[in-house]
Amino acid sequence: MADISTEVYGFVSWILSFIAYGVFLFWAFVPEPTLQSLGITYYPSKYWALAVPMYLCVIFPTAVMLYQAVNFLVTQDFNSQYLVTDEAARKFVPEENLIIRQQTDDANTHITHT
Repeated sequence: MADISTEVYGFVSWILSFIAYGVFLFWAFVPEPTLQSLGITYYPSKYWALAVPMYLCVIFPTAVMLYQAVNFLVTQDFNSQYLVTDEAARKFVPEENLIIRQQTDDANTHITHT
């Protein structure tokens, strides 16, 4: 029975989200005199019909950028003592890779093709 309750909660929240969206659209697009003639007198200003979606459109990318910025700030340097390594780890050293690359290039230049 516990598995069915999760599905029911999901379905009910899905239906309620559509109803809430419909109420939002009704409030946003129906003129105020029509709302008052229907007996709806207590509602927020129409300003919020545009302000809240625009705030959300600005807050989401800002949050993503701040999340990345904080991660860049707390990341340790490559030569930090807090980065743990052992003898099996491969360490990137640009000079060694350059030397290895030069040795293989020199070895390939001496090969003669017959």
